[in-house]
Amino acid sequence: MPRAIVLVLTLVGILVIPLMLKKCTAPKTPPVAVAPSGAPLTPAASAPEPAGNKPIGYGLTFGLAPLEDKDPKDVANMVCDAGESTLDRAYKGACNPNVGDTSCRIVLPVLCIKKGDLPRPGGLSGSGWSRSELAATQAVMGATLDSEMKANVMCERELGPGWRMATFADGGNHMDDQHYDHEARGDVWALQGKLGPGIGGYGRYWVHSQGQTANCWD
Repeated sequence: MPRAIVLVLTLVGILVIPLMLKKCTAPKTPPVAVAPSGAPLTPAASAPEPAGNKPIGYGLTFGLAPLEDKDPKDVANMVCDAGESTLDRAYKGACNPNVGDTSCRIVLPVLCIKKGDLPRPGGLSGSGWSRSELAATQAVMGATLDSEMKANVMCERELGPGWRMATFADGGNHMDDQHYDHEARGDVWALQGKLGPGIGGYGRYWVHSQGQTANCWD
């Protein structure tokens, strides 16, 4: 009987001891980090580098100004003067057709023009008669106007064929330079035309300054 017990223990040792040695020498698997929710942690995807967007600039604006009581009521009187508005980069206290006066983050309507040959109304005060009709689009953030073409298309889409974005020069205005100072000459930068739809609800309107870096797409 004792010999049988010894034989059984010997056989058990032959089978168990190699398994124990294998378990002790096997490489340990590192524990999986667990999130508080119980789900295994996964490496966070690296955030993409932000795209190099062009900085938001400044655009030229004109404001709607009241006319004299005796003036015709169907005239839009758009002026460079700041009036009650606070301009970001004013030029001589008014609009800035050189580098823009209003941040393109601002939401304003686009001033549009339909060129014509309308006679100047009798008794009209002020300056800048364009012989045309003026109207405005829905208000848009200036930065969305990324080209002159886009602004012109917006005018035509909302107002009809023949409309485009109004320009600083449409009122016969001239930029100041070393030979000309509009204030010294007593000139007023303005743009007048027959009153069309969309004008009246806002103080300032986006206007195109041709040949200058004063537009939201520059």
